[in-house]
Amino acid sequence: LWKAKYTWKQCVQWNGMVQVLQDFCHAIFGIRVVPEQGQKKEGWNKNVQLFHLYLDDTDDEDSKEGREVENDNDNTNKYLGAIYLDPFADPYWRTEEAQQLVTSRLFTRYSNHPEDPVVVISALKIQKPTWDDAPVPLTWNDTRDALYQFGKALQLVLTQAARQRNDITMEPPPIDTTEFLAYFMEMWIQNDGFLHRLAQLSQDENALDDDTLKALRNDLKKEKALDIVNTIFLSALQLTVFDKFDPQGDETLVSLQARLANQYLPKGNLPDPSDLSPLLAVFQEHGIDQNLSIYGPLWSELLAATVFEAFQKTDLRERDKVHRLGRGIRNLFLRPSLSESFLQDVASLCINTTSSSGQILDITADPLKVVYKFDKMDDEEDRGIEHNKDGEK
Repeated sequence: LWKAKYTWKQCVQWNGMVQVLQDFCHAIFGIRVVPEQGQKKEGWNKNVQLFHLYLDDTDDEDSKEGREVENDNDNTNKYLGAIYLDPFADPYWRTEEAQQLVTSRLFTRYSNHPEDPVVVISALKIQKPTWDDAPVPLTWNDTRDALYQFGKALQLVLTQAARQRNDITMEPPPIDTTEFLAYFMEMWIQNDGFLHRLAQLSQDENALDDDTLKALRNDLKKEKALDIVNTIFLSALQLTVFDKFDPQGDETLVSLQARLANQYLPKGNLPDPSDLSPLLAVFQEHGIDQNLSIYGPLWSELLAATVFEAFQKTDLRERDKVHRLGRGIRNLFLRPSLSESFLQDVASLCINTTSSSGQILDITADPLKVVYKFDKMDDEEDRGIEHNKDGEK
């Protein structure tokens, strides 16, 4: 694993990530991501990069700079918004001064362009190079985080852009789908072609090999499995505490936590009986927003896996199918729902709209199992052993 992480860092750099984000958003979503050139960032730190987002359903690969005149007759060159991004692990962003600066800069921009949604990404933790012109290598986790954070910012821009339009009435997406695009973009690290393209755009000396990708993905598989079961455990604890728990009953909160931990967590990951951090997390989350369930991010990830699997089953050389699916994902946030729920919109979009019987297909956990290969043991994957839908080899 250490060797795989080292090899990855030799192959992938920030300049390649910026380019692959531009290419991906244009090819899949029909959105041009145009970096701001020159010193036009209204006093931001020199490390902060500014990206303008345009709606573009053409196949033109040329990126035009500057604000375009909106054309009501098509979806070409409509300005969507901007993303400010600092890729480096700068502790400055955690200071009160930084929070005041961000608020001030955003207020200034909003005053000048009240119609333009703006999102700031300051959560990345990429190691800053010694010299400004030196290459910026990315770790495996840096790459995952960059894809996740950019997807989250993109969804915020699309949602805000839809609200700014006066010709339609848009209901906001369900609160438990706020990380949908974040997880969808992160999942492309499971696509070999995407990763080889990322390495190719980063540098021209090293190439990713199969053993490196296998080691990194096996480690991710274990991490995701633990993360998912922990989320399910906390969700069950939250539901039970606020919906079913009887304060006057025989079971205490501590014993309730222990019972659910034994039910959902692996034996090696059970919290110490004196560790009340799961209960504290549940009460803290409930205090922030009583409408937000801890289960929300997992639901976003499940929907994202459904969409990602639809792409993996689509021949990317068939541009019409790719465009229909990619633009459909984008329009989940730009256009009013065509059905009774966001869930039905996703199901209709991903699985050829309907089943043979004409009924909308259900969303299941199967795509999530396939994306992270939870349906295969590591040694079975080596030997090419497959499982059928009933779990038989």
